Amino acid sequence: MTGNLTAEQTSSLNGIAQSLSDMQNRIADVNKKFDDYCRYADLWDLDTVSDVSTVALTKLRDDMDALLNGSNLTAAQRQTLQQKRQRVVELLARIEEIRREVDRVCNAVDGYALETVTSDDRTALNRLMADITALLNAHQLNMNQEENLTERKQAVEALLARIDAIAEEFDRICAAVDAYAPETVTDDDRTALNGLLTDLTSLTAGTNLTDDQRDTL
Repeated sequence: MTGNLTAEQTSSLNGIAQSLSDMQNRIADVNKKFDDYCRYADLWDLDTVSDVSTVALTKLRDDMDALLNGSNLTAAQRQTLQQKRQRVVELLARIEEIRREVDRVCNAVDGYALETVTSDDRTALNRLMADITALLNAHQLNMNQEENLTERKQAVEALLARIDAIAEEFDRICAAVDAYAPETVTDDDRTALNGLLTDLTSLTAGTNLTDDQRDTL
């Protein structure tokens, strides 16, 4: 039959054949991207995704957008891809949530110092310790985040230890002073009382006492 075609007709048919081939290739390319993007989106989970995956997930979201902005998807493919894209958005949001929480905790811990921490800070520090432990146990951190939180955990432990030491010293001094009374004190107690006065002066000169502790002393 091709022998009955003019050169112009043959050229036109060849062009049509090429167009059909191009369209088939386009369909195959779109279908492959659709399958790949859907599969990639299912590789992550909200309970395990970490900042390490931010670049890959951002690229996946952008690639999905490019495909959705085209006109080569079927209605069913478009609906499925939109659902997978929403999953990627939620994964990225989870990463950002963790990043903000890590920053919040680190900044909060940095607001305390061994020289000024008091028993009034114990509740807040215990809460921060619980937050740090939860983040570390979730295994959703990058290396820098894990290192920063580990350092802050050690800092909170030191702060709580300082509070305990001050409270212990406060209780010791109070108990020791209460053991003496003006009616029974003697010159034999002078050395011990001088020692208590020195300890008391040292304790009150610092900035680790609460207002109630300071009023008691």
